[in-house]
Amino acid sequence: TTTTTTTTESVLFVPGELITAINCGGDTYTALDGTVFAADRDFKNGFPFTQPGLSISGTLDDELYESERYNDQAALKYAIDVPASGLYRVELMFADICTCTDKAGERTFDILIEGVTRTRNVDLTAQFGWATAHTFTYVVFVSDGTLSLRLEHTEPKNDNPKLSAIRVVADASIEVTTTTTTT
Repeated sequence: TTTTTTTTESVLFVPGELITAINCGGDTYTALDGTVFAADRDFKNGFPFTQPGLSISGTLDDELYESERYNDQAALKYAIDVPASGLYRVELMFADICTCTDKAGERTFDILIEGVTRTRNVDLTAQFGWATAHTFTYVVFVSDGTLSLRLEHTEPKNDNPKLSAIRVVADASIEVTTTTTTT
């Protein structure tokens, strides 16, 4: 006689619940609000850069913005696993920390999420000031379980696209159901 057991387990992510947080180019960091940013991961290319001890305007979490991942060869890419298809709030955190880009126009790039251009011609120093924290926030639908981020050089090609940190939270209720069958 054979016995088959089926177990179904559901996990519900509620709006605002943290899915992941990444310190791009840096080590694990716990922000003042308690968010734990994992050491840099899920990147597909690029290089880490740090500027320790730099005073960052617009934040009390200077250390989070003192590191970055950039790419001087092509678009900077991240592919981040999410628990299921659904709506997510994606927070891309920036501060231009390289002295090679402390003037307007020295670094510009486009932000693409899930293959769609979300913001064109980002110039962090011109828009927010050098060594100043800023967060771009987008609500996106992910259909395949992987959140795709791409930061592309603009023409004429100047300095590199870069990213300081990423935070992804559920924007709507997302239910993940796992079914296990044993015989």
